Amino acid sequence: MHNANAGLTAAAQAVAAQIAPEETADRVLAETPGSGVSAAALEVAALGNAPVSVDAASARELRCLAEGIYFEARGEPWRGQLAVGRVILNRVASRHYPDTICGVVYQNSHLHNRCQFSFACDGKPDTIGNTAVWSRVRGYAAWLLANEPNDETSGSEYRVLASLASATHYHADYVRPHWAKFFELTARIGRHIFYADPSA
Repeated sequence: MHNANAGLTAAAQAVAAQIAPEETADRVLAETPGSGVSAAALEVAALGNAPVSVDAASARELRCLAEGIYFEARGEPWRGQLAVGRVILNRVASRHYPDTICGVVYQNSHLHNRCQFSFACDGKPDTIGNTAVWSRVRGYAAWLLANEPNDETSGSEYRVLASLASATHYHADYVRPHWAKFFELTARIGRHIFYADPSA
């Protein structure tokens, strides 16, 4: 088993360091066992041990990644949440999308129901309703920023996400978007189906 106190504990510390003071009133400190962030670190501790640098991403970028995961996949199993985060980061790395996490997550958010991630332009308020899930999702987001899916030092469970190394699209399994027939199916995780764009 990988070192449970390495990458993900550092991820939890990075998240804790980036929580704004006004957000701390109703939460448990990240160092305590009951914290959602620490729980996230422990839950996926076997998946890798890369250290996290607080400077790896700004608090804003980390928050945008967490928001994308939370609003798109909070009801998914943890692998599904990591997978959605991986797609967001893959888009950041692609020349076809904005080069920041916030730019990707909120691309075309001003166009009603015509943006990249439906929560950003559906006209509904984006309210964090479950603080425990939000804390866990921020732990996942920090961990994603610190680890690569093809890293041989990562745990075998996370290497499952190597199939998503080129995935830039996904949809829920209860819809059939017209674009899916043009893309290469890469994985099915939870209720989401993931694709790579062969033309990219």
